[in-house]
Amino acid sequence: MTTLETTGRTATALRPASGLLLASQLVFNIGFYAVVPFLALVMTRDFGLAATAVGIVLGARVFSQQGLFLVGGMIMDRWGARRAMLAGCLVRVSGYLTLAMAGSFPLFLLGAVLTGMGGALFSPALESLVGKAEERRRSTTGKAPALLRCLPSAGKSEPWQVPCWAPCCWAFPSPGQRWPGQWSSP
Repeated sequence: MTTLETTGRTATALRPASGLLLASQLVFNIGFYAVVPFLALVMTRDFGLAATAVGIVLGARVFSQQGLFLVGGMIMDRWGARRAMLAGCLVRVSGYLTLAMAGSFPLFLLGAVLTGMGGALFSPALESLVGKAEERRRSTTGKAPALLRCLPSAGKSEPWQVPCWAPCCWAFPSPGQRWPGQWSSP
């Protein structure tokens, strides 16, 4: 274990816990899936934009996040996961501020693209850190909870769907785990 010379703390003290990382992913996913319907309503009802304009803005927003994950991953490899996450948060906040001040189609489009680009920077870095945290935890406990597979989906679930899939997070073993009472192979 290495010690940091500037603070004297061990390097393990600076590693984020997987629970904190998953909570931040949950908040990011809720933000992503909550903004899209409200953005469509605001653009049509409050600003009178046509359905075509709304479709272009929302399509650009989804593409700028989902379509730029590869670019976000390359940036994360170059800058490191923490810097990429911070940059993603800053870009996303600037996108939300742009959306808050938007009053025309070009500003809505710019704000939507910025929020997507922020997510494209944040998500690959977060998944990398979650993987590393779980590797560390698995090497010490030997367990891999199914919760890690379920929480990322929680942000995109409708409230009525949560009771349907939540029990599955705890009922089924993760890869590499055995069912209670399952025999080990000879």
